Amino acid sequence: MALTGRAFRYAYENRENEPFVFQSILARGRVFARMSPDDKALLVDSLQTVFKINCGMCGDGANDCGALKTASVGISLSEAEASIAAPFTAKVQDISCVVTMLKEGKCALVTAFQAFKFIFMYSMIEMIASALLYPMGSLLADGMYFYIDMVALIPLSIFQTWTGAYDKLTKDMPTSRLYSYPVFLSVGACTAI
Repeated sequence: MALTGRAFRYAYENRENEPFVFQSILARGRVFARMSPDDKALLVDSLQTVFKINCGMCGDGANDCGALKTASVGISLSEAEASIAAPFTAKVQDISCVVTMLKEGKCALVTAFQAFKFIFMYSMIEMIASALLYPMGSLLADGMYFYIDMVALIPLSIFQTWTGAYDKLTKDMPTSRLYSYPVFLSVGACTAI
């Protein structure tokens, strides 16, 4: 479905009278042409509100600034006016940068989850070690803490930071919540080992 900004504005203004028509336009719309800057921002906001999704927007001019700010992810395809409003600016003038941004974003999210798991597991292991030694009248010595930090913590931290994004964008979705069953299961299994 293709429509102009004027037709989109008409459908938006009558969305309470005919909500099915407006939702159909949002769901099936592929080309939205001749839209004002306000209409572009309204389209992005409507997509996010009606379908409860994260919406991305690519733009290259000042007329895209409102939509770039409204979108969950805004990418400016120029280093002019739109780059001020957009959280991301691409050096290329086409949408090929979207794939790179998705790969890097997914990598950053997975790395953040791994860092949380690592810190949580590290704390649990030290707590369990202290809890096991305390009834015997013993505690971890300073040298033991130093050994744990130098041998286990620093090399693993360095290897984590060297990990880059996967060269292909996979269909696997990263976990959306930090406090979830898979996260705690992996931390619990590694702590037990």
